[in-house]
Formats: sequence, C-alpha cells, structure tokens
Amino acid sequence: MTYLKLIRKLRGDDRSIQDLPWLKLGGKFNPNAIFDRSPYTYWYRVTEICNLLRSVGFEIVALGTEKQIEADMLVTDERELTVPELAGMLYIAVKK
Repeated sequence: MTYLKLIRKLRGDDRSIQDLPWLKLGGKFNPNAIFDRSPYTYWYRVTEICNLLRSVGFEIVALGTEKQIEADMLVTDERELTVPELAGMLYIAVKK
C-alpha cells in the first residue's frame, strides 16, 4: 500500500487507495500491477458498502466474517464489528 501511495503521489494521481490493481490476470501475475496500471478493483469499506446497500432499499439481516459465521455470532449493524473480527471475507445477508 505504501508503494502504491508513493507512486500515485509522484505521478500526481489522486486515485483512491481503495482502487487496487489486479495482482493476477488470467490466472497469471499481472506485471501492470507493479506500475499501478489497470485493471483495478475497488475495495469498499464496511460502513461504505452497508450504507450503499441501505440507500437502495436493502435491510441488513446479518453480517460477519467466516469466523463469526462458524461461531454463530453474526451482527446486524457494522458498528458491532471490531478490527480483529474483520480478518478475511465479509459476508452480508440482506432482504428487500
């Protein structure tokens, strides 16, 4: 991340650090990632994606990581999550 921030600063690129270049493309290493070139994936912050889902009419029924799913300790509000719990993929169950 520090490397990308530095490259972007030197180039005068104001792209969000949440836009990250693909490290793999077609199952192989993507050398363009070294130079911060496309394709990019946007990584949402937890509050950002939850607010986006609510803004289009979804209700969050449950959310959590695999660890919380296995422990049957899902939450309904992202403010109940703490940083150590956010390791890995976040799953969100919604209803309209």
